[in-house]
Amino acid sequence: MKFFEWIKKLFSASKELEDCRKNYVSCLSEKETFRAELSTCEYSLEQKQKELAIATQQIVELQKLVPKPDVWEEFYNNKYPVQNITYGIKETDGEYEIDVRNFFQYHDFSLPIVQGKNNDEKAFAALCWTIDNIRYVPDKEEYGFEEYWAFSFQTMKRKKGDCEDGAILMANIMMRSGIPYWRVRLNAGNVSGGGHCYVTYCRETDNKFIVLDWCYWANKKPISERPTHEEERNYNDKEKNFYCWFSWNEKLSFGKIQTMAKIPRLFKVEK
Repeated sequence: MKFFEWIKKLFSASKELEDCRKNYVSCLSEKETFRAELSTCEYSLEQKQKELAIATQQIVELQKLVPKPDVWEEFYNNKYPVQNITYGIKETDGEYEIDVRNFFQYHDFSLPIVQGKNNDEKAFAALCWTIDNIRYVPDKEEYGFEEYWAFSFQTMKRKKGDCEDGAILMANIMMRSGIPYWRVRLNAGNVSGGGHCYVTYCRETDNKFIVLDWCYWANKKPISERPTHEEERNYNDKEKNFYCWFSWNEKLSFGKIQTMAKIPRLFKVEK
């Protein structure tokens, strides 16, 4: 009896051993499968790492092409209080209040594009073009109003206008020619000749604003030889009460409360 029991146990143990062998073979097979999958994953990871490295390099190269904010842009855009200034423009069908920044409309193919190796040369070329091509005519004679600020396309067509008309046109020519917006400002103030509008430009040589006036004291002195806006006595002289009421570029309008106290009624400062 015991003999048969030992035979039965031996048979059972043999079967368990065979099952263990099969499991071992199966595990070896799964191990090879996992090893192959691991190898595939490692290869895929390596490829992704290469792609990531290429993409990172491309981002670095693209970032080099993006213009970095100019410290002078930030400086001048924060030097004076920002204001909301409107001009009461008169038309035959009534009067409208327009944000002075709307006089910057340089996306106009009718405007000339002046050439230059740098911004200073372009600014000088824009001044010379305006002096040579625009004739000074009072608003009353040209538009029938005592004061009328024309847009650049109007002055471009007529080829004449008074101080602000030529200044607005010149500022738009400068920007259409590629000069950064913050380097170009339109200014309104009381100067030696009375109420006046003129362009100031921040030159590249020293990042100082200079006057580019096409009609009052117009001249073709090189950009590098011009005195700064603050040094121009015909435009800035506290003893004679010559000063800028306000100024503006394409994005912002500027003015101190004390300098804006005596601006003509056709201008308004919105709260």
